[in-house]
Amino acid sequence: MRAWRARACDDTSIDRVSLDSRQVQEAVRRLSAGHRQVLIEMYYRRRSGAELASELGIPEGTVRTRLFYALRSLRLHLEEMGWNG
Repeated sequence: MRAWRARACDDTSIDRVSLDSRQVQEAVRRLSAGHRQVLIEMYYRRRSGAELASELGIPEGTVRTRLFYALRSLRLHLEEMGWNG
C-alpha cells in the first residue's frame, strides 16, 4: 500500500495562487449585478439554466446569454488586470 504524501509547495506557488484568487475575486466584483448573479449561481452553486430562469422569471435563453456575456466580461477584466493564469 502506498502512503499518501503531500506535495511540497514553495512560497512562490502559494503567493501565486493567492494573487490569482484575489484577481478573480476583483474581476467578478466588477461584473454587472445581473452577470455576477448568473455566473455565481451557475458556476459556483451549480444551478441549471432552467432552474435559475424559473427563479428569476426570465427565459432560459436570457440566462444563457447573460452567462455568455458574464464570462466574456470576466475575461476582459482579468486581461485588464494583467492576469495570465
